[in-house]
Amino acid sequence: MKLLKSKTLICSKQHKVDILFSWVVLGLGLLSINAEANFRYSAQLGFGASNVQRDVIVDKKLETVARGQGPLVFGVGVDYPMGDYLNLAAEHFRGIQLSPFASSVTFTGFAVKWHFLAPIPTVPESMQGQTVLIRREWSLYAGLGFGVASASVKREFDLPQVIEESGFYFTPKLGAEIQLSPGMAGKMEIQMPNASGDVVAQGSVSGMHFLVGLIYTP
Repeated sequence: MKLLKSKTLICSKQHKVDILFSWVVLGLGLLSINAEANFRYSAQLGFGASNVQRDVIVDKKLETVARGQGPLVFGVGVDYPMGDYLNLAAEHFRGIQLSPFASSVTFTGFAVKWHFLAPIPTVPESMQGQTVLIRREWSLYAGLGFGVASASVKREFDLPQVIEESGFYFTPKLGAEIQLSPGMAGKMEIQMPNASGDVVAQGSVSGMHFLVGLIYTP
């Protein structure tokens, strides 16, 4: 019982850190609206699994329990091109379970992306109506994401009913973007976030996501 209480206490603290981290990212996004730089705002939807695994005590035995949410994944982000090819981003992704509906496996953090073969699509909406040369070609990129992963998956008729875990994640990223019109670009991305849990309880939060979405540049 002491071990179980210790695990719950650690998870509760880590979930508070994750919530605080999410508000920081949201605040940065809101502040960037008034900035002169061409920040870009994205929304994505796709398929994939978002999983949590944790060692828990069931009937006085230590067992490894794994649960997941899917088949959908949703993501939002704010990014800032540092030039024609380097891009910095703040992102939030979460798994979506349809029946019953649940969305409690999340990944919130930052990413660095390097575009190659073609520049980042950054034609802003403010150039609408002007004579603009739009290059409709795919800009491929590779990158690395990192941040805080958090999961709290409930199964009413399973033991234990709730599995919780948090940790710092890293993920490789591969994707492509294309300019559609002034202010609007399309994107697709593959990522595989993975986070190890705390020291007291061995666990992990992981995912395999394929997303497509739109990018808006004011």
